Amino acid sequence: RCCTAMVFRYGEVLHIGRHETIGMGNGQMRVILKLKDGIPINRVPDFIRLDNFSSFITCPDKVPLCLKCRARGHIARDCLCKRCPTCKQFKPVNHKCAGDLWSNKL
Repeated sequence: RCCTAMVFRYGEVLHIGRHETIGMGNGQMRVILKLKDGIPINRVPDFIRLDNFSSFITCPDKVPLCLKCRARGHIARDCLCKRCPTCKQFKPVNHKCAGDLWSNKL
């Protein structure tokens, strides 16, 4: 499979299948991987691209990545960042925006 080939460079694929929540399919795939010797958990990417879809990778021992502000150490549910009214990006509350972006002038 395509997914197996993408993660094979990081280790041995032990299992690949659909991830279900309470017996219902949710469109997620679960891949159980045994990392190769010498490959630390932080070398595994946060996202991989499969068939024009960007897939988020989670690992139990990896520092979490916030999908809202893209900072490490927390998840989106616990994120304290707010959307900046000028640049429209999620930034810390004390963020000082550098000014208008070219994308705001379109």
